[in-house]
Amino acid sequence: MARLLEIDGHRSESEHSEPAPPGLAAAPDPPRSTPIPESPIALTYNGSNYAVMMATDRDLFDFAYGFSLSEQIVSSPADIEDVRTQRSPQGWVVDVRLTSRAARQARRRKRRLSGSSACGLCGVESLVEAVRSPPKVHPAPPPSKTEINAVVRQLPRLQRLATFYGGGLHAAVLVGEGHDVLCAREDVGRHNALDKLLGASARSGLTGRWVLMSSRCSFELVQKSAVLGVSTLVTLSRATSMASELAARCRINLITCIGDDGLIFHHRASADSHRSTDRGY
Repeated sequence: MARLLEIDGHRSESEHSEPAPPGLAAAPDPPRSTPIPESPIALTYNGSNYAVMMATDRDLFDFAYGFSLSEQIVSSPADIEDVRTQRSPQGWVVDVRLTSRAARQARRRKRRLSGSSACGLCGVESLVEAVRSPPKVHPAPPPSKTEINAVVRQLPRLQRLATFYGGGLHAAVLVGEGHDVLCAREDVGRHNALDKLLGASARSGLTGRWVLMSSRCSFELVQKSAVLGVSTLVTLSRATSMASELAARCRINLITCIGDDGLIFHHRASADSHRSTDRGY
């Protein structure tokens, strides 16, 4: 039985509620002409500008935690003292209040430009920063075809925003044992969706076994999955060469789904299977 996490507790007094789109729970026929929500999200740390990301303005607390962790601004959720959100005429300002040690770390990795919803690297100042190696994960057996297909079949139910807007949003799904869905998050940007999932997991203390993404696999998704600590990343479209190479370095099983039942292993986290064309099991 899937358990879809909704974090309602553990909010600071400064957090603003994030209402669902009008009629989301009740509308039987989504207004498919309604534009998909995308807003500039200005991320600041202790009041100092850091980055502006284009994202869907839902689950902004999760986004703040996940972005901070995946960018290696903080080492743990304990480095974040508070998150404050404020709507402006141009978008949203999300101010993350850090401990003094974490604030010094944030200043060393400061972005200068804005980031689009399509790219998780815009504004990074150097190639070294862009392709930094994330932590290695403990290798574990990948999920079975049956488990993967069972979660893929749940995507329409899990993607409430995408259903409401008639598609166009990516989903990131955290899965535990078997095909038990622990948490799901959505965003117009695939990397934002995974950041939100990472943040939700960190805030609630969830530990998952693998992640399903409803997108292609670029290498920043492997980076973020390694920070999340999952042993397998499954995507619904092909992986890039850098994603495959990074998965090998991180010891992550990287799988993409092809058609109704086919799977491609881009990397299997074992000593004898580092080829990028392995199919099935």
